[in-house]
Amino acid sequence: MADQIMWKWKLAALHVALDLSEHTPQVRSRLAGFVDGQEQTFWERTDHLTDFGLDVSADVQGRLRMPSALSRAVEDTMGAELRAESALWLRLEPPYGYLGAAPWEQLGERIRIPVIRVPDHLPVSVRLGRIHRIAVIVTQPPRARWGAAHARALLWALDERIPDVAIELFPDARTAVPLRRGLLPASVTLHDPAHAPAKAVRITRGPRSVPGLRSLESDDDPRLLWMEWITGELADRAVSAVHVAAVGIASAERSMLAVAGHPGAEVGDIRGSVDADDLWFMADMLGASTVSIAAPESRRVDVGARMVADRLGQLRPGPTVFSAIRQDPDATALADIHSFLASRQERQLPSDPSWFGYLQPEAIVDALDAPAAEPDEAGSEAPLLRAILLPGVPAASASRMPLPPTSLPEPAGSWSYEELVEVPRWAASASRFIETRQAEMISRASSEETPASQAHESATSQALADIQSLVQQHLGGV
Repeated sequence: MADQIMWKWKLAALHVALDLSEHTPQVRSRLAGFVDGQEQTFWERTDHLTDFGLDVSADVQGRLRMPSALSRAVEDTMGAELRAESALWLRLEPPYGYLGAAPWEQLGERIRIPVIRVPDHLPVSVRLGRIHRIAVIVTQPPRARWGAAHARALLWALDERIPDVAIELFPDARTAVPLRRGLLPASVTLHDPAHAPAKAVRITRGPRSVPGLRSLESDDDPRLLWMEWITGELADRAVSAVHVAAVGIASAERSMLAVAGHPGAEVGDIRGSVDADDLWFMADMLGASTVSIAAPESRRVDVGARMVADRLGQLRPGPTVFSAIRQDPDATALADIHSFLASRQERQLPSDPSWFGYLQPEAIVDALDAPAAEPDEAGSEAPLLRAILLPGVPAASASRMPLPPTSLPEPAGSWSYEELVEVPRWAASASRFIETRQAEMISRASSEETPASQAHESATSQALADIQSLVQQHLGGV
């Protein structure tokens, strides 16, 4: 799907692949753009994996970095051949190992435009109500001191930039203590971690199955305790975005974020962990479209936290952002991208080497200098579009939408959620469920179609439309 997105939107992209066929692991890269509607490759090159400060394990060999020769090649070509581009898109071709943790965003300093990672899923997430509610979760190691400073800076930066923002702050006990002593914006609700339950009602997989979700071993599993606390405090309120600040854990099996074993534990805490699948599950349960992850990176690049963000961006359709706190101590760059994604009407795409993100080109089209993607020729919409089009969207209008040929249009009527003041959590979660199922249908489109598969897709499409119709009826017929 990523290749189709790049073709449809004519994106200038740096394609990166890990080659393990040689004795020494190699990184092969190719810079390509579109000239007169046709893709053109400007160069191809090979660098050693060690040039990035990596090896095939999770161990970082010194400081993670961009090879200087690669950086110069990108800078020269973007300045000479692709000066009109407003972003450089990064296409990491699986499997790419720990290259997802490399600081590709640093290329933006040299080319003066953001480096954005190409997502592998559609559609663009539905927007939910006029109130933009953000859940901010902060958990830090026992002897760390960065949590409260990061939270306070981010809260004020978000409050200044996003109209009608409501911020729900969920710190662990040690982070909460200094936050209670200082002034916080009126838009912030500070939730007391002492109210987190000691035991939780066991949830398994929620409204959808997440193939990679780890089993929940007991009713005091840290993931359950955090989730039960957050959902209990929010009640029926949904959030548009989730932000998690934590340190990462890199391992050969999977990368994770370290969390307090219990939100209210102050000393002697046994640590828990969450991975990308856990965060995906949580975001869908809360109804969140945007997810951001921040790590202090006080001494060196946090491979674990970056890989969690990278995998999450590959898994889900909504925007996923990683932020390095050390490079953005006042959280202004992180707040800028949150504000940009909240409005979707700002013309200036934020650029800062402190963050990277997976963003949908369609979601930021107003900020792209390049014209909108050309519609398909009359009558040439892909068979897939006709097969899985949600009922109520005419095929003629769908064929004019600036989407890849094998994609879905936005569900009919979903735009009207913006007319509501706020959307309840059950409705937001249902919308994320619909988006996830749409993404699965799109991903299956690359396989060979049969009459049986077409019938299945058509039935699934009708079922999703029925769910959406029920949601709209319960919201007052919007």
